[in-house]
Amino acid sequence: MPKSLDELYSDAQAAIFDADAASVRRLLKSMQKQAPDDPLTIEVAGDLACLQDDFDEGIEQFLRLEAMLDNPRAQGMGKLSRAMVIESQGDHITAYDLYAEASGLLEAAQEWLNWGTAMGRLGSLQQEFGELSEATETFQELLNRLDDLDDEDEYGHLLALANYSYGVLLRQIGELDHAEAVLREALRMYIEIEDVQQAAVCLDALGVIEQVRGNYDEAEKLHLESLEIHTDLEWNSGLSLNYGNLTMLNLNRGDLDQAEQYARKAYAIDQADGNRNGEAHFHLLLGQIESERKNFDEAEQSFQRAVALYEEVGDAEDMASVYSQIGVLYRLTNRLDEAEEYLQKASQLAEEMDHADGMAAVTHEHGLLRAAQGRRDEAVELFRQAIERYRALEAEARIEEIERDLAALESA
Repeated sequence: MPKSLDELYSDAQAAIFDADAASVRRLLKSMQKQAPDDPLTIEVAGDLACLQDDFDEGIEQFLRLEAMLDNPRAQGMGKLSRAMVIESQGDHITAYDLYAEASGLLEAAQEWLNWGTAMGRLGSLQQEFGELSEATETFQELLNRLDDLDDEDEYGHLLALANYSYGVLLRQIGELDHAEAVLREALRMYIEIEDVQQAAVCLDALGVIEQVRGNYDEAEKLHLESLEIHTDLEWNSGLSLNYGNLTMLNLNRGDLDQAEQYARKAYAIDQADGNRNGEAHFHLLLGQIESERKNFDEAEQSFQRAVALYEEVGDAEDMASVYSQIGVLYRLTNRLDEAEEYLQKASQLAEEMDHADGMAAVTHEHGLLRAAQGRRDEAVELFRQAIERYRALEAEARIEEIERDLAALESA
């Protein structure tokens, strides 16, 4: 007995997930014989075109779905699919709008798995654009809905990814204990569904939390555990992530040679993969390393390369980081007016994002700048504000550093 259209669609989705274009093509022919104008057939035709890198044809098919105004599921799937193509091509602003529209349509159609995908991508773009409060609401809504559905078998991958993304977001806004709990839940889920690659990504994210807290030995253990898994899997994106975070760890420890070794390993991977954001991050890290070495000309060149690249491919967090580091450099080289300019840019971005770690770091740096300007009372107040911000993050190593700066200023 021939398979129904729904059965053919289900088989086609499995083949698309496996990137098995030949099987998708065979299944699509059967679907087209049964119902050439059905939304399911059109969706698979678009997916197959994209699988074969014919993105113009794929978008044409997805637009056919969007034109089905009496069918919320078809419209939602058309917008979701088109958003994913457009995002992969670098147009994140248009993708953002399409994910938002798709989520509303798919919710109306009670198409929860695809609704969750749209919400997850929307939340990630909100993070990228520095809209951290909006991203928090998006991920909370997603997780609440998945909790109500109470079906880890059906939604396990989506639930794990939502927990991971939400955990990273919580770390950005400074809720470290909550972030750790959510990331450990994501880790548990990924282990349960045997997704070793993403479990290792969770380990690396937990290492970043320990870095913020100043627990560098525990952070190193987590980063290296993740690195070992990604090395075994030969997964370049994961390795680049590991090497970048190990670079920051060794920068925090003051081991500049080891930091540079890790940074260059990440850079080699990112260059080979054409990852321009990764290349920008390398120049940011190298600038910090050279600044610590007091090679200020080399540091400035690296930072300016990072700015140029981040202006093309970076997000709000990236730009805040590089502006802050340029401000540090200009303070160290006595270019105090320029330092003020860049620190104000960094401060504005960090505040717009409600980025707790970023706001604490910029507050500390503003205090150092005020001390260099001879504005002692303002510097003392900013140091105290920075201590309170870091106390909320339980970042003891940072607090001790600022207390040393404060003591030196008060004894001068």
